[in-house]
Amino acid sequence: MVLSYLRSHLPLAPEEFVQAVAAQLTSDEQLANIAKHLGVDVLVRTAEQPPSSTSIADAFRALFAVIGEQRAKVLVVDVIIPQLIDIDFAEVFPLRQPLAVLTDLLEKDGAKEIEPRLLRSAGVVSAQPVYV
Repeated sequence: MVLSYLRSHLPLAPEEFVQAVAAQLTSDEQLANIAKHLGVDVLVRTAEQPPSSTSIADAFRALFAVIGEQRAKVLVVDVIIPQLIDIDFAEVFPLRQPLAVLTDLLEKDGAKEIEPRLLRSAGVVSAQPVYV
């Protein structure tokens, strides 16, 4: 559900980026953190005490399976998708060669020749220069 939501709301984003963000949102650590805030860790009874992140995340996934598809979609939109604000996209999908990624995207849109240019710069001698 998270992957389909991201695909529909980020139609121009590369598929690898969408999959990386969805994997981050549905990771055991992220789901366990959300579940703890909702009190799922208090409800889970396991042999391990306190329950591990994997157990809490699995219990949260089981909750999604039980509540039905429509309610699960609402829960995804209301609880999981807002966690996007905490995700550092540079860590989730690092661009080692941003020009190559941009070239691929522009070629998919029909661009024939791509020429990198430096249009503006600011703060060249500062600690954080900006180049556009």
